[in-house]
Order: sequence, then C-alpha cells, then structure tokens
Amino acid sequence: MRRGLSILDLSDAGKQPIGFTDESLVILLMGRFVIFIELREELKAKGYVFITNTDTEVILAAFKEWGKNCLERFNGMWAFAIWDKNKKELFLSRDRYGIKPLYYCYKPGKIFAFASESLAFGYFKWIQ
Repeated sequence: MRRGLSILDLSDAGKQPIGFTDESLVILLMGRFVIFIELREELKAKGYVFITNTDTEVILAAFKEWGKNCLERFNGMWAFAIWDKNKKELFLSRDRYGIKPLYYCYKPGKIFAFASESLAFGYFKWIQ
C-alpha cells in the first residue's frame, strides 16, 4: 500500500520555520527524512534536547553538530535552507538525486529568493 507524506508534529512547536533552542539557527524544510529517528537518538546521546517530534529539528541539530558534513548522514528527499544568525550565512541543500528540487534566483544588491518549484518565481516582476 502506498502512503503519502505524513505530518510528524501537528502542535504549534512543529510549525516552520523552526529555530534551534538558542535561536542562532533557523530552518525551512520541504521533504522528508527516512532515518531521522536514529539520528535523533545519536544526537540525544550527545546532549541535544528536542522540543518537537519533527525531522526538521533533527536536521537543525545535525547541522549544529557536524556542519555541512551532516548531509552525509541524511537519507530521504529534501530541499532546505538554514539561516545562521550569528554568522549571517545561508546554507541551502537538496537531496543527492534531486527528487526534491531547489531553485534560486539572485540579483546582486537586490534579492535572493529560493523555492522548491520554479513556478514560484513567475509571480515576481523583479525576476524578468
């Protein structure tokens, strides 16, 4: 039987964007992860505390622990963006096979936008 994507945490805590406990990192995720429960347990053993039951929060903790090398531990389909407030850096990632695409548009000095569908950019006059 084929099943669709299920929402893991319907509480207010599970709503995106999700910030890390100290609010230094914030994430937006589109997709799903397969082995996030195992990663969650590994990160708990390292002292991480989770407020939600989402894979999104696990990704954020993994990024805090391993930086961009966290991608090597992920299995699934995803496109996500993590904003590091302290470093003022944006980290974008998509899954290895491009199942969940990640498009972006950059106009120097004007705008940087990203989406999981290119159609999203068609609504903005500044792109033309």
